[in-house]
Amino acid sequence: MLTVAILPFLLYAYRDTIYHLRQRKPGLAENLVHLALGTCQLAMIAGAYQSDVPRMALAASGVAAFGIVDEHGFHHGLPASESDIHAKSHLALFVFLAVGIFLASFSNVDAFIAWVRQAGAR
Repeated sequence: MLTVAILPFLLYAYRDTIYHLRQRKPGLAENLVHLALGTCQLAMIAGAYQSDVPRMALAASGVAAFGIVDEHGFHHGLPASESDIHAKSHLALFVFLAVGIFLASFSNVDAFIAWVRQAGAR
């Protein structure tokens, strides 16, 4: 399920990379931010595959921090096509994170059903 959930993000990350290679080549500072951002994204993905929610949370915090630097520092006045790729990749990564947290929180379907019943009884 995680592999299916990561596919949209990988698609948009690939499109963003191709865009940068062909349309708008970032400078050194932006590339360094992208390196930090990518490192945090990889840590978050690894945390999801290991069902390690604290790692996912820490890495997601890094994604948010470096994402803010990237968006506010380098993405003013971008063409709509590049902004569209970024928005969709951010949403796809968030969906992957949500799926990762969900799967890490419940060991199986029965555990999820038990949690729903317990929550409904409150």
